[in-house]
Amino acid sequence: MAEPIVFPGPKQLPGSRTDAVGSAHALLQELHDAGVLDMLRGLVSARDEISGIATSVLNTPETIRALRNLLLLTTAFSSIQPEVLKSFAQALATGANRKSEHRAPSVTHLLWRMRDGNIRRVVAVMLDVLASLGKDFAARPVSAMTE
Repeated sequence: MAEPIVFPGPKQLPGSRTDAVGSAHALLQELHDAGVLDMLRGLVSARDEISGIATSVLNTPETIRALRNLLLLTTAFSSIQPEVLKSFAQALATGANRKSEHRAPSVTHLLWRMRDGNIRRVVAVMLDVLASLGKDFAARPVSAMTE
């Protein structure tokens, strides 16, 4: 008759393996108590259905465009120094919290505000961005911008 296979228990393992096995057991127990193992088991058993849903959602032109745009925004934001972005965010919050008048300012008032060097600096940057966008728009057919 064959001899039974005996697996060593945690107390029979040499050295630090006892601590590792005990720690792994405690982690598994916590995952089980939290229901994570049941959830993972459900995900694995429904993998074909889940992958079919994910593929159908991810394989749309809108999703592909959104992912490309996200990558482009990430690249654009990574080229901006954090201090500049922080300054922009603070200025945006300050402007948004400012009490606005009920009516639009007159053209004369806007021109009067252009005396401020800080405003002219920002307007110059915004005009540079608009000029760059205009140059890009002129180089592409309108249909390429909406696809």
